Amino acid sequence: TIPGSTVIVSSETDEQVAAPAENGNFSLTTTISEGANIIEVISILPSGEERKVIRTVTYSTESF
Repeated sequence: TIPGSTVIVSSETDEQVAAPAENGNFSLTTTISEGANIIEVISILPSGEERKVIRTVTYSTESF
């Protein structure tokens, strides 16, 4: 994302806010449940424009 943005990461059990580094990278840790989990990432740019991405992440203890 763009430096100076605000990033909001939401899951079914948690919501966190991050400020990206000068290179635009950010990192957060969240706990997810077994099975499918929906993660929503919203970036609010310095101009006020919002960009949203929704991903489904599946957690399984099954061996592959």
